[in-house]
Amino acid sequence: MIHQVLISVRVFGLELGLVPLILTAMAISFAVWQIVFHYVHFLKLIQFKQDLKINTDHPVSVIICAKNEKDNLSNYLPSILEQDYPSFEVIVVNDGSWDGTEEILAYFSERYSNLKVVELKEEIKRIDGKKFPLTLGIKAAKNEILLLTDADCVTTSNQWIKLMVAPYANPEIEMVLGYSPYHYKQGLLNLLIRAETSLTAMMYFSFAISGKPYMGVGRNLSYKRELFFRHKGFASHHHIPSGDDDLFVRDAATSSNTAVVFDPKSRMLSVPKITFSDWFKQKRRHLFVGKYYHSDIKRKLASFSYSHFLFWASVIALFFFSPTFLLPICIIVIRWLIQFPVVYYSFKRLGHNLLALFMPLLDIAYLFYSIFSGMVYLFSKKPKW
Repeated sequence: MIHQVLISVRVFGLELGLVPLILTAMAISFAVWQIVFHYVHFLKLIQFKQDLKINTDHPVSVIICAKNEKDNLSNYLPSILEQDYPSFEVIVVNDGSWDGTEEILAYFSERYSNLKVVELKEEIKRIDGKKFPLTLGIKAAKNEILLLTDADCVTTSNQWIKLMVAPYANPEIEMVLGYSPYHYKQGLLNLLIRAETSLTAMMYFSFAISGKPYMGVGRNLSYKRELFFRHKGFASHHHIPSGDDDLFVRDAATSSNTAVVFDPKSRMLSVPKITFSDWFKQKRRHLFVGKYYHSDIKRKLASFSYSHFLFWASVIALFFFSPTFLLPICIIVIRWLIQFPVVYYSFKRLGHNLLALFMPLLDIAYLFYSIFSGMVYLFSKKPKW
């Protein structure tokens, strides 16, 4: 006869069997892991003191790659051309557009002497993506300091250039990481996009402040022209359609040559996707590039995603096996009470005070994003641009 051995332990006044006991231990362990990650990494963003000394001695070349961006250029290009900075040019690379972009650029060229247009014909055979047109724009630049953005971005002030190039007052600085949130629109998708973008910014700003820069966003990124050519541009990852921003940061950024700027007047607002399908396609391209990050960064980012996934997996399972719903609910609430101050003040530094209030509710939604991210990382082939 086989005897079944029942193991039970009293925890918080509850009699727990073996399975709920294991699930409780897992949930608490991964909750602690998440809390420690927040306080070890994101706290640096809160404590960071941004001391920008404005210096307008450096002429700047702003570079924008545009493919069928007629409407966006009409709406947003003037905010860049009319920046309050004594010496700068704006280079727009027209990447084989057929929607009237050429006419819009000709119109602006007549009115703004600091606009330079580089035409790239569609019939030129090349790899998909922004790397080739961006390289042409950099080669056409006459200034050493480059400032990159996209055609669907609008500045939050006419001080954007001044603030983004201020760190170059330190001669050691060769790269500056900026912040580019998305426009507010009503709806769940926009809420998810803005929350995920803020969390990503918390990650790369915190790591850069810690001396471990690993990515930036091409919507608001600056580096020196000499740095680009010293690292042979995008040669090490030219075969990948995306990654013109974060993979170049991977190659060229160091603990001593990289600065961050997230002053409210230095941000670039971008147009968000309006359908889940388009957003998934965009995120698939971005997540695919993550395969090529350095191993230590991949381990840290994976530890954040895996601990988050495993926390929720164990908590959800605990709802089914615990003798009371109160136990998993208490674990969730306690985790957020400890973790929330770091999230709130990090979001506040990025200008998203109200958005932070939704994060406890969006935390479960991030579980599905983590699953999606893992599937992309493990199984996706090189995405088309």
